[in-house]
Amino acid sequence: FEFQSDNFGWFLDDVSVRAGHAPDDELLQDGSFTDRDANVWNHCFPSNPTASPNFFGWPCHSSPSCFQTQSFDFNTEYLGQGFLIESGQLYSVEFYASSRDPDDRLTVKITFQ
Repeated sequence: FEFQSDNFGWFLDDVSVRAGHAPDDELLQDGSFTDRDANVWNHCFPSNPTASPNFFGWPCHSSPSCFQTQSFDFNTEYLGQGFLIESGQLYSVEFYASSRDPDDRLTVKITFQ
């Protein structure tokens, strides 16, 4: 996931990636950020390379904690996990994102490599 916010940081929760041929199998670990485990997620914030990912308890969608971006003023922040995918298969990607400011524009880019 690549995150960019115009003015304010924003929140990500309930991230899910599932294969169409096996919809009951979740491909991500800790997609609800319940464990707040920075070792599960690969995090990169070029504006502050030593920053750790922020996991907070508000305003999350349905879990007790969620990921909060630190990207303000058009900075970009990255969060990812590695998992195997099969060529030619369909995958569903679902997540909940919210901003502190209703006028803020959120941009999310999802890349599979």
